[in-house]
Amino acid sequence: MSTKGSEMSGADPLGARLARVADIRSVGVTHTAAFHDDPVWRWLVPDDRRWRRGVPHVFRVAAHDNLGTTWVTSGVTSAAVWMPPGHRVDRWREAVHAPGDLAVFRSRSLVGLRLQEAMRKVHPREPHWYLYLLGTDPAHQGRGHGSAVLQPVLDRCDDEVRPAYLESSKEANIPFYRRHGFEVRSEFRPIDGCPPMWPMWREPR
Repeated sequence: MSTKGSEMSGADPLGARLARVADIRSVGVTHTAAFHDDPVWRWLVPDDRRWRRGVPHVFRVAAHDNLGTTWVTSGVTSAAVWMPPGHRVDRWREAVHAPGDLAVFRSRSLVGLRLQEAMRKVHPREPHWYLYLLGTDPAHQGRGHGSAVLQPVLDRCDDEVRPAYLESSKEANIPFYRRHGFEVRSEFRPIDGCPPMWPMWREPR
């Protein structure tokens, strides 16, 4: 991470910092709570029992695979999983994680793969920082925790004159991202039956 980002993590009152291996389990818990009412995620995993028991694994894997670019607050009340410019889909890792994903998504596994492929087709080709996941525990939402884990990488984007990109799967979150400089590119439904998503792009400031 850039010097500016490191300095910010030390000065941030919420203690935003890069995640460590010891944080992975807590990231899974936080994201599972944060996405419990997300339209797209719950469309993929509608069963409450499977959501509570299986989905934390999916979020833990995402944080582990991006450990060097995942930011958390000091109490892991919020976590942002970022992917750097030039990120590529690691087919080997996908194959390794496939059995665990299948246990979570079950009959929706093929739908999930189709959704991922549709999202890749609209993913910008220009080098950018990609906000893969951002979630804050519901008990701490509205208190700046999400902003705390966004800001270090957004500062780096500005320092390096790099854009950033995300897909919001919840319309209510759009104003939050707009406050951080993201703008909606479109509204789209990646595949039939999927709730809408909003790709958002941020130019460096």
